Amino acid sequence: MLEFKLDVIPRYQKICFFVTSMLLIFQLFLEDPDKGDLYRVDLEKSLLDILQHQKCSVKAGTPSFIVLVSGSPFSKQFLSGKKVQRLK
Repeated sequence: MLEFKLDVIPRYQKICFFVTSMLLIFQLFLEDPDKGDLYRVDLEKSLLDILQHQKCSVKAGTPSFIVLVSGSPFSKQFLSGKKVQRLK
């Protein structure tokens, strides 16, 4: 079970809960355009770190990501047969 300790001002409690929940629900991937392999992105990393990674493909100034809902039927079907690695 994951536990988070957050020191939050009460008026921001709902926003913080929402962001924490989103981190647990979504999966973010980069796709290697040459091999077709998927690289799972750590959602704790900054966008700058992700965009500077050698596996991130930016075409015409637009990065591409694959966003999936964890555990959904589509996610399971989409990921079946694909090689998935962690982005380091």
